[in-house]
Amino acid sequence: MPLRILPVTAVMLVLAAGATYAATGGLLLGPASTAKTRDFRGYYDGHKDTFLVTDVSNKAQATALKANYAAAIGQVRGAPA
Repeated sequence: MPLRILPVTAVMLVLAAGATYAATGGLLLGPASTAKTRDFRGYYDGHKDTFLVTDVSNKAQATALKANYAAAIGQVRGAPA
């Protein structure tokens, strides 16, 4: 009889964990939101990639790309061109 208690207890714990996960909807990460951003598709290292432009240090580019203008990015030393 005592040998049956361990497997039964393990099954009950797994069922309880599964029920808790199902009831809460998974991980609680806070409210979700979506935003529309422009993406550009191109090739890098021989495969397709999607590039997201979020911030630009040039006002004209920011307007053309509908991106956020951030002048401070252009002053970072060692950043790629």
